[in-house]
Amino acid sequence: MKRTYAGLMFLSSLAVVTIGGCGEETPHGPGLGGLPSKIKQLMTKLAKGPTSLTPMIAKELNEDQPPWETIQGQSKEFAQLAAEMVKESPPKGERDSWAKLTSAYTEDANALDKAAQAKDKNAAVAAHGLLATSCKACHDAHRGGPGR
Repeated sequence: MKRTYAGLMFLSSLAVVTIGGCGEETPHGPGLGGLPSKIKQLMTKLAKGPTSLTPMIAKELNEDQPPWETIQGQSKEFAQLAAEMVKESPPKGERDSWAKLTSAYTEDANALDKAAQAKDKNAAVAAHGLLATSCKACHDAHRGGPGR
């Protein structure tokens, strides 16, 4: 009975690994199932679409009375996600360039978080502006050139 149970457990585990493993993400890119890379996941949360952190924070900072509690949570998450980007390897381009650009992005994200925690609208807007305009240089170097 124990052998049968152990055999079934092994086969179940094998099935999960086989089925689940087909779409697993690799550290440097999409898995076989076309799942996005870690970098794409991070960038989606940070800047892709109107509900990502970059446009949401911009909208909230534009209000006469910014909702600081909301912005503070978002800026903290932003800084954490930016720090994750530094740990990744660039899909294209030189590693030194990646380290420089993602480190600068993380510094700006930390400045945004610091300003948000202090409820300093001018500093938060300035830091957010740096973040919002830093995309092109990184994309040109590491994503495949201008326009991507």
